[in-house]
Amino acid sequence: MAGKRGRSGRKRGSGLSAVEHALRGSYRPGVHGPLPPGIIPLPRQPVLGLRSARATLTLPEPPPVRIPLAASSLTPDECPDVLTDEGKALWRQFVAQRPTPKMLAPVMLMYIEAYLSWQRATKEVHTKGDYGKLGTKPIPNPFLKLRRDAESTMLICLRTLGWQTTEPVAPVPVQAPKSRLDLFLAARG
Repeated sequence: MAGKRGRSGRKRGSGLSAVEHALRGSYRPGVHGPLPPGIIPLPRQPVLGLRSARATLTLPEPPPVRIPLAASSLTPDECPDVLTDEGKALWRQFVAQRPTPKMLAPVMLMYIEAYLSWQRATKEVHTKGDYGKLGTKPIPNPFLKLRRDAESTMLICLRTLGWQTTEPVAPVPVQAPKSRLDLFLAARG
């Protein structure tokens, strides 16, 4: 209760100690006091809380995982039984096109399942549209979320497999059409 002695504010002993802040990466000497000898605080971590409506937290994107291609690559015979016939055909196609280490078989399986889910959701969105109706109220198609989740999973798998790089692609120079002013000046001169 605000304004009542002993009932407002933070209670003694309810906060984290300086050592706990040091282990979490949120230690600040001016706020939490000195650390015991031998304790080295972790580097400061970003605080996941917005101080203002305009503040945003941006974290750097992790670099793609590069796994060297070992002598033991996946073969078409190692296709998991959980895949449908369409999934098994994709497995054979990917194994033939992109040699993948055996240790990444679960990631490739996850990619194929996400790809098939994305295909089914895309077909449903195209046939039923982006919005449906519940009574008289328009609601978004539930397959939109399924498609978005499948796209996210596919992107993570592609980066893990090393099939997609994060390096920017240089734009192709395109000659812009001349404006009316440029055409007028060219005709005069």
